[in-house]
Amino acid sequence: MKTTNNTDITNEMREYFYKRTEKHINRVRELMMLMEGYETLKRSDLLERGIAHDQSKYLEPEVTGYIWLSWFHYCKNSNIKFAYPSDTIIEMVNNAVDHHLKSNLHHPESHSNINNMSTLDIVEMVCDWSAISQELNQGSCLNYI
Repeated sequence: MKTTNNTDITNEMREYFYKRTEKHINRVRELMMLMEGYETLKRSDLLERGIAHDQSKYLEPEVTGYIWLSWFHYCKNSNIKFAYPSDTIIEMVNNAVDHHLKSNLHHPESHSNINNMSTLDIVEMVCDWSAISQELNQGSCLNYI
């Protein structure tokens, strides 16, 4: 079966993506709030960035690709056999990830020079890594990295 559009996304896949992404964003926000006072970071700035974290995943050109990517990882982590149904879907996932990395300041790829990352960018990046490592029960975010 050749898949070319998001009509092939099931309700289960969509629900999993939204639930998982919301939990991830909330976890990042909680971790960011622990950083209040670090390098003079203000609670309001941390909260604002935490609320905005990964919001681009809810819009195109990211949402469809990230629904597929989230389902891929769900299956992988659950030992469920799964493969993307077409090269078109793989390309959509890759484009979504590329757009996300280049459009969000907590990713080094969004900066022309990594040294241009602000303290807030770096704190959000580390909180993102920490949240993912917690979600995957990997202990330290160094294990995830």
